Amino acid sequence: MSQPEMQPEGVPPESPEGQGGSSGGRGQGQGAEGSPSRDLTGRAFPLGDWGDPAGRLDELYRWVERGALNTADWYLTDRGRKRRAARLLRVGAALGAVGAGVFPLLDLAGV
Repeated sequence: MSQPEMQPEGVPPESPEGQGGSSGGRGQGQGAEGSPSRDLTGRAFPLGDWGDPAGRLDELYRWVERGALNTADWYLTDRGRKRRAARLLRVGAALGAVGAGVFPLLDLAGV
């Protein structure tokens, strides 16, 4: 008894121009499939003919490599946004601490 294939709904179809290899470019604003979504979703396992095992393994290797590059790109993009947000929060906290220390001194000086 085999498991039924379960994929999330709305998985974008593989584009033919993405078959030639990996571009390796980051910051293009679009995923490898050309969709603007940067979320990681399940992809359908590529069906193929095992009559030529070497060609099939090469195709699977490119599929896995493309998925790994997409995952790394997604992670680094998401991490960059979080780092900028954390830096902004740290600057805000530092300014708040300086303000909390300066206002009582100004009140004490009568300004």
